[in-house]
Amino acid sequence: MRRVLLDGVFHADWMGSLQELADFAGVSVARLSYDVADTKAQAIKRLNDDFAAAMAALHDGWPDYEIQTWTVQAEEARQWMAAKPDAKPVVPFLSSLHAQREAMGWEGTLEELVERVIQNTNAYTAATASLIGRRHVAERAIDAADDPSSIAWEFSLPTTTEG
Repeated sequence: MRRVLLDGVFHADWMGSLQELADFAGVSVARLSYDVADTKAQAIKRLNDDFAAAMAALHDGWPDYEIQTWTVQAEEARQWMAAKPDAKPVVPFLSSLHAQREAMGWEGTLEELVERVIQNTNAYTAATASLIGRRHVAERAIDAADDPSSIAWEFSLPTTTEG
């Protein structure tokens, strides 16, 4: 539904075109216009809803409690990678994670875990930056548009498969 004005005053909420409303109401289409502020607000809400869904899709498959550790994992992994081989820092979260995995039969080194965290961090950063950039461009286009409902956006990301 879009708010339609007749001679600048609210006339109707309408899903069709202005011409269809003019025909229905028996008035000249030149007297009708969309309420641009309302149309912009609706477009921004749809944009933000679509953006939130795309961001949520990046988190599919991980529990919230694990997601909350991603920044700690990333920071510890960066510190580890930045350090000289003979002066690796203490990385309590990753060390505990590695020890638990190892105790349950996982075969991998702490260094391999750190490398995987860095790969995941880089991929997540690239994906979120792409989505945020798209949202910014669409938001500015909506703000500048005479007909904000004509602005389209796309938040799908390429899918990768591990092999």
